[in-house]
Amino acid sequence: NEGIATCNGDSGGPSFVRSFENEQEKFTIFGVTSGGIACGKGWPDFYTFVAHEQILPWIHSTADADEQKLSEFNHLDDNSVYVYCIVASECRSGFCDEGLCIPPLTSSSHNVKPSSKCTDEKKPCLADNKCQAPLCNRYGDACWCPN
Repeated sequence: NEGIATCNGDSGGPSFVRSFENEQEKFTIFGVTSGGIACGKGWPDFYTFVAHEQILPWIHSTADADEQKLSEFNHLDDNSVYVYCIVASECRSGFCDEGLCIPPLTSSSHNVKPSSKCTDEKKPCLADNKCQAPLCNRYGDACWCPN
């Protein structure tokens, strides 16, 4: 519909259907707004369907994991987690290809994890007997301790 569409700032918002059941108004979220082209000028909008049997459980597990302390280090033990990048310095391996970090060839992540000796969550990395801030990608959702 012309004049009704997504626009700048709508990304990440809900895409829903409004219905009435037993005279009660009900909203059912079925997607997440990805974006649009021309803010209501007749071009299509883009959405991500979230009720898919594989997407919904992933959303729940990701949201739960994000609530854990130092969750930005979870990718170090799980190679199925994609780390997004734009430049190589945003990757622990130093390699960024088509927007994704290429995992390091060695599977050991021991020396890049937070130290139990560092209690400050903003400086969880131990190097040269000093607690320091981690290195992270630009999104802040993937971090590692510098060697």
